[in-house]
Amino acid sequence: MAGLFHFLIVAAVLGILAGMPSSGAIAETQGALEQKKTALPSAQTFPLKIVTQDGRTVYFQVEAATTEAERSRGLMFRKEMAGDHGMIFLFSDVRPRAFWMKNTFLPLDILFLDETGKIVSIRQGVPLSEDGIFSGAPAKAAVELNQGTAEMFGLLEGDTVYFSHLSD
Repeated sequence: MAGLFHFLIVAAVLGILAGMPSSGAIAETQGALEQKKTALPSAQTFPLKIVTQDGRTVYFQVEAATTEAERSRGLMFRKEMAGDHGMIFLFSDVRPRAFWMKNTFLPLDILFLDETGKIVSIRQGVPLSEDGIFSGAPAKAAVELNQGTAEMFGLLEGDTVYFSHLSD
């Protein structure tokens, strides 16, 4: 009887182990969960206002990239973006910034901002380029818009961006 009991215990343990995923599958599952946690909320946007030095006001709806994962992904893999939309990248410190366009299919204007929201430089991003795009001055944030938007609205260095979490 004890032999049968021992056999049933071993069989049960082996059955449980056979049904468990491999460590690779566990790692893949954990990776997928981690990716979901770091993904930006789909289409959650916030208002952003730019006031030019001559008093004109331009409004946009932007996604906010506030975590390292969100800032790293940015607008990668997007094929289109509405003309009045963009993304703001918020950082905890003020220092010179560098961006690149790896895996980014959209040509972009990148507006670098100081801690007060003043535009310190405007650069253009070439789709899929791995060349650095440098702020040229210390920046607390950057705004990415469709390329040509800055020129179309006459946005210049010295204009001011207003965004609710810029001063955080």
